[in-house]
Amino acid sequence: MRGILIFLGQQVGIFLFSGGVVIGWMGGDVFVAVVAMVTGLLFYISSIAYKVGHDLIRDHEEKYHSK
Repeated sequence: MRGILIFLGQQVGIFLFSGGVVIGWMGGDVFVAVVAMVTGLLFYISSIAYKVGHDLIRDHEEKYHSK
C-alpha cells in the first residue's frame, strides 16, 4: 500500500492513500502514524474486498445467466 503521511505539528497526522484520507489525533507522533496506517489498511482491505466481491459476482452472473 502506497501512502503519504503528513504531520501538521505534533498532535495531528494525516495519512493520504488510494482508499481515502485518515486523520490521526493524539499526543505522540508514533501513535498518530500507527493509527493512520492501521485505519488506512482497513480502508484499503475493505476496498479490495469490495472490488474482489464485485468481480466475483459479475463473473458468476456472466457465467450462469448468459446461457
